[in-house]
Amino acid sequence: MVSALSDGTTVYLNKKEGFTPEFEEGVSYILQNYTLSNTYGQIYLFIGPGTLKFKTVPQELSEEAQNAARAALCPPSPSVTGVEADIFSRGGYLSLQGQIKEMRGVRMTRTHVPILDLHLVCAEKGFDISLWRDVALTDLYVGDEVVITHLRPCILSNGRGKFHSSAYTTVKIAEGQVQDTEAQIIGVSEINDTCHFLTSDSVVYVIPQYIFHGKVDDLISRLPMRLTLKHINRRVLEIQSVKE
Repeated sequence: MVSALSDGTTVYLNKKEGFTPEFEEGVSYILQNYTLSNTYGQIYLFIGPGTLKFKTVPQELSEEAQNAARAALCPPSPSVTGVEADIFSRGGYLSLQGQIKEMRGVRMTRTHVPILDLHLVCAEKGFDISLWRDVALTDLYVGDEVVITHLRPCILSNGRGKFHSSAYTTVKIAEGQVQDTEAQIIGVSEINDTCHFLTSDSVVYVIPQYIFHGKVDDLISRLPMRLTLKHINRRVLEIQSVKE
């Protein structure tokens, strides 16, 4: 959980592991014996074993200070279509929605930071995007329609534009992609500890481990199976048997 605090002039961010924030929203505090760190232009406030935290009378903050705190927690990331002429020169963050046409697999930097390179097509225009750190480990597939927020546009030395993720980037599957398909399963395979179904019309569906983590031989003994598969781009989210 991340909290944003303001003294009316400066915004401080505080991170705490878990689902309970260190500070309550709308409450004013007096703090002693804390640590400050300036990381990537943002000041972080760290609470230690010796920190004293006192609640005090409410402090009034200007609307400008409140907006600055909100922006520090999650800066604005306007959505663009991809056809804007100034898309790589406007500055700030932006959000794109499009279909993944290519992924080059997760690679690691020398400092063991994961990076996922992908090619996203928006409004028939393609963009190269590098997702860094935790967001690079998002479960994505070629063909997924995704919404990626808080991308940083940049111009490479060869003059081409590219997007990089930021500390605020999120990747979500776009709405309207979940499908229900009734299928006759005639084959089962296990590839890299992940189960795959083959249908009678030669379509392959991926079954994640959290959906099925039993023995493949048990499924084979039940073939053929008539199932309803709830899926996104043939990545199964839920399985239901079809009553004959």
